[in-house]
Amino acid sequence: MAVRGGEKRVWGGAERGTGMTRRGWLAGLGMGTGAVVTAACGGQSGGDVGQSGGPIKPEPGTLLWLYWSNPPDRKVLHDQIVAKFQAENPNVKVDGVDPPSGGAAGYVTKVAVMTSAGEKLDVFGLSPVWVPDNVDAKLAHDLNSYAARDKAFKVDDYAKGVIDAGSWKGKLYFLAVFANFNLLYYNKTLLDRAGVKYPDDTWTKEMVLDAARKLTGADGATKVWGFNFSRDLNNISPYIWNNGGDAFDKPEDPTKATMSSAASLEALQWLVDLINKHKVAPGEGGAPQPTFQSGQVAMQTMPVGNLGQVARDAQFPWDVTFIPKGKTGKRENYAGTLFYGVSVTSKLPDSAWSLLKTICGSYGVGLHVQAQIGAPSIKGLEKDYLAMPPPANRKVVLDTLPLLRALPKVRGMNDIYEPAFTTNLNRAYAGEITATDAARLIDEKATPLIKKS
Repeated sequence: MAVRGGEKRVWGGAERGTGMTRRGWLAGLGMGTGAVVTAACGGQSGGDVGQSGGPIKPEPGTLLWLYWSNPPDRKVLHDQIVAKFQAENPNVKVDGVDPPSGGAAGYVTKVAVMTSAGEKLDVFGLSPVWVPDNVDAKLAHDLNSYAARDKAFKVDDYAKGVIDAGSWKGKLYFLAVFANFNLLYYNKTLLDRAGVKYPDDTWTKEMVLDAARKLTGADGATKVWGFNFSRDLNNISPYIWNNGGDAFDKPEDPTKATMSSAASLEALQWLVDLINKHKVAPGEGGAPQPTFQSGQVAMQTMPVGNLGQVARDAQFPWDVTFIPKGKTGKRENYAGTLFYGVSVTSKLPDSAWSLLKTICGSYGVGLHVQAQIGAPSIKGLEKDYLAMPPPANRKVVLDTLPLLRALPKVRGMNDIYEPAFTTNLNRAYAGEITATDAARLIDEKATPLIKKS
């Protein structure tokens, strides 16, 4: 998996496989091959698969859960979820299936082929930026019909941002296993040495830059960088939003990219200047970036999902706080996550919904949170979360949940993200092109690729 700035590259919070390609994704959804899309669109609509009316009644039989990923640490969690579900539903068996080879491209291709062929598939995974194309391809069941029948299910128990992220055109299709978003990590030793106070909820971007200048110093092996940031579109979106801008003209089903708008460009310019003008962040000329836990970066914005890794690897005292406020005075944050949903082809729809609730309810989310994989996206886990090991300021994670905002809902985003955004953002960070040129190139490349309704 490619690494930039010490973190795994993610699209929408779910780990991105090394085999992902734009064409692979489109083929996976049946949008690059007529046979697949014809078969998928000729199937069920995804809005009337569950039993009509009455309470949820899990049907006896065997469910197929296609894991998004299943490395040893996740397998432990998956096995626990399956065991709990089967204990509560003794007439239902769950076959957990490892994801196919080929990374995310292989996964979504497998889902599309299984669905179009009517093969057994009950619960499958997804990442937020793929929701529009997935729903348009009629692969996921509309969950509103379940929620209306299930008196025990309360959508308000989930952070609004992750519910918005799993929705399309006013309908809910996916539930989150955890929440992921940015925090400001800081190295107490480096801040103490430079006489810089610890950042808190009063800090603005200007205060971050001022502190970063004081913290940057030395050279070679002893070089310290004052600040760094996770650099893909998802992770820089809060800087853009909180400056009053956006990457697209509308948050859902946009018609054009708007990185060249005054507010969006100003935010991008600030980030690029941290590297190439102020020289307080690493990466000028494409130079390697040290990780935060190396001890060479004083402050860094990066996802909640990095807490476990930093806790294991950092050999210095550290803590986290809110990301800095933007020009608007807000600190909106992106709603990253890993989703699961119910396949339109499920022959046991009520059982599939019940399994989904175990995966993405308090039990499944709690397991992932305790494993330091993400933040609690559902109510009822706050006390246990605050009692977990460092960082000390875990409360900032809970306080950020109401500030989450869904990433842009763009048809064809999978054909846009890498060539339009990632490529040109990286060129600007490396100083190959200006922020202005990067924004212009992004808009010129992205806008024609947006799939219209």
